[in-house]
Amino acid sequence: MARPHALPNNKEAALRSQTLRLASLLCFTMYSITD
Repeated sequence: MARPHALPNNKEAALRSQTLRLASLLCFTMYSITD
C-alpha cells in the first residue's frame, strides 16, 4: 500500500497517511464508545 520510494516528497505523504489513519481510528473509537 504505502510505497515511500514512489514519491519524491514521501515525508509529507507519510504524514498525511498517518493523519488519515489516526483520524479514522479516532472516529471508529468514538463510534464504538457511543454505541
